[in-house]
Order: sequence, then C-alpha cells, then structure tokens
Amino acid sequence: MNPTPNSSPVFSANDEQEAKNLLAAHFFIIPSLSPHLQRVYDKKYFARKVPYENYVLPIGLLIFLFYMVAELTVKPEYVELALILRILVVSCLLLGIFITRQFLSNHINEKLYSFFSISLPATLMVLMHLATSTGVILYNSGIMLTMLFINVVWQQRFLFALFTSVSVLFLAILNNLYIGIPEHLKDQEFVYYANMFDMNMVIMMSLVANYIINSNLKRSFLKDVLITCEQQHLYSATKKIEKASQVDGLTGLYNRKFFDAEFSSYFKRAVRNGSPISLLFIDVDYFKKYNDHFGHQQGDKCLTDVANVLQSETRQGEVACRYGGEEFVVIVSGDRYQSEQLIGRIQSALSEMEISHPKSEVNANLTLSIGVCTMVPTILSNEADLIRCADTALYNAKHSGRNRFCHWYEGLSLVSPIV
Repeated sequence: MNPTPNSSPVFSANDEQEAKNLLAAHFFIIPSLSPHLQRVYDKKYFARKVPYENYVLPIGLLIFLFYMVAELTVKPEYVELALILRILVVSCLLLGIFITRQFLSNHINEKLYSFFSISLPATLMVLMHLATSTGVILYNSGIMLTMLFINVVWQQRFLFALFTSVSVLFLAILNNLYIGIPEHLKDQEFVYYANMFDMNMVIMMSLVANYIINSNLKRSFLKDVLITCEQQHLYSATKKIEKASQVDGLTGLYNRKFFDAEFSSYFKRAVRNGSPISLLFIDVDYFKKYNDHFGHQQGDKCLTDVANVLQSETRQGEVACRYGGEEFVVIVSGDRYQSEQLIGRIQSALSEMEISHPKSEVNANLTLSIGVCTMVPTILSNEADLIRCADTALYNAKHSGRNRFCHWYEGLSLVSPIV
C-alpha cells in the first residue's frame, strides 16, 4: 500500500522543509522550487493547463475573429488584409500548434504558444497603423483586451507572459520611433499617444496580475505539499501503531492477533485455489527448566534466538508467529514436503547456534518439538480442524520423546525424530 493515494506524490523531509521556508517568504515573491518539487509542480500545472487551454484558446480565437465585424464599419477597404492576417496567419498558426502539440513535450508547446501569443497583438498593431482615428481606438482596445486575455485569462507562466508583454511593448516603441504616427492621424496626435499610453498601462497591469496569479499557484502547490506531508506522517504513524499491535514485543515475530487474521486469509485462499496448506506448532523442549536454571532474562534471550531462527528460515508463502509462552506457529502455503523441508532448515540453524540446555532430558543443547498438519481444504473444511490437528500432532511429538516432529496428513500421524 502506498503512503498516500496513488494520485499523490511522495515528498521527503527536505521537500517539507523547503515548502515551509518558501511559504514563510514574502507573499509577492514567486517561489523558486528545487528540481524535484519543480517536476512535481510542472506535472500538476500541465495536468490542469492543457485541458483548460482546449476550451479557452478556441473561445479567445473566436472573439479575435469577431472583431472583423467592427472592421467592416471602420475601414472596409482593409477588410481583405484583416482577413488574411486574422485567418490565414493567426488562425492557421494556432491550428498548426494544436495539431503538432500531441507530438511535442509540454515545455516545447509552452514556448510555441508564447510565440503565437505575440502574433495576436502584432496583427492588431499592423491594422491599427492603417486605421482611422476611430479605428485606432478600436484596435488599441483590441490590443488591451488581447493582453488581458493572454496574461490573466490564459494565465501563461510569468516568464512567458513577461516575454510576450515586453515583445509587444518593444514593437510599440519601434512603431513610434521608426514608423511614427500615420499621416492621416497627424492632426490627432494627442488621441493617438493617449491610446498608446493606455495600452502600455494595461499591458503592465495585466503582467502584474499574471505575476500574482503565478505566485498564488505556486504557494497553493506548496500548501498542498505540506498537506500531503502531514498525510504521510499520519499514515506512517498509523502503520507503526498497526504494526505494534501485530508484533510480539519480545521476539519481534507477529503475535497471536496477527496469526488469527493471517491464518484465516491463507486458509480461504487455499480453499479457493484447491491448494495444500500446512500448519506447524513449535514448542521449546523443557523451557520451564531452562528458565528456572538460567533465569528469566536468559529465558527471554532463548525465545528471541528461536524466533530469529524461524524468521531467517521462513521463505515466501511462510509466516512465523509467536503463539504464546514458548510456543510458536508457522503458516506454510504448501504441502507436507515443503513443511518438512522448513523443519529441516529450522533444526539445522538451531543446531549451529549450540544453545546449551543442561536441564534437557533429550539433548545437551536446546531442541524443539514440532507438530505439523497438512490438508487440502474444501468449502466444507474448518479452520479450527487444521489448528486442532496441528496441536494434536505437537502433543504426540512431545509425548513420543520430544526433539522430534509429528506430521498429521490425511488422517495419518507420522512421528519422526529431528536429525
């Protein structure tokens, strides 16, 4: 299970601290993100922006083309030129970007859109230079609306909005310096420059608005990062509590509570698949005498050593748990041969440890008695039957001399010494 929902990324402690530091900075500053957070932000940004552009850009283009209706009344002799610039240049350029963007990365498309956005006000500037005084007002307002659309409605990232805005202002300055006021507007110089001044102010104000929008977007993202980090901490704490409730405090193995739930799950899976399942009950031979002789601390260490052996020798499909006292249990998703191979590995590992047990009546070192039950359960089988048979097999192993295992299989009880 993931620490957070699949749609949410995983953030580190460094990411969390970075988010806190950036949010503590001045509100008006656009936060500069680390490479990792920037990648996550870009992914979220484009996931929101691309569908948004699919609706906004066609609407903006329709409004841009609709201005041709006003051009018919202002300067009908230039309608043909307006048609060429608006449809053949601007519209075809946007259509080309829409077609090719599926083959390009979001970052490249973002740059193409930035160049496209310059073509909108540039087209209006060309038409404005040819227009009458009434047309100047019309195209000037068109440029202002276009820049408001680009910087505020379209919401380009600030660097691209800055590039577009500076480019438009640069074109306006070039127009005034090298082309100047059209001859037919010489007598209305004040109106012309007043409109140009208004246009420049609107462009700069829209750029400020874009800056604030982008700052808010990043700050909102950083708040989401902190919320996700809090969710991660909560999930981690919950998992620790959950694990603590499932793990035996002394041995580190799963406890009886976990065994009950896990065994039921294994048993039901075996019923569904028609596969064998085995259950091992393991008891430390003469543990009470060991405990009385060496003391409780050494007795606890003995149980921990046995638990470590079980933990190290169990493989995939095998789960070791502490059942209670000196008794352990292992669930084996396999047949009698797999369970007996596990018994061999356990005995071999325990023998290598050579844990001295001077009070044992069967061996100078610590030994185990093991009861095993294997069955292929059906829908008529009962979990309690498998537990009872494994417990009975353990009883038989202990009363047959200890240091051995008894395997109950298909109604047969086979007792074998552990060698």
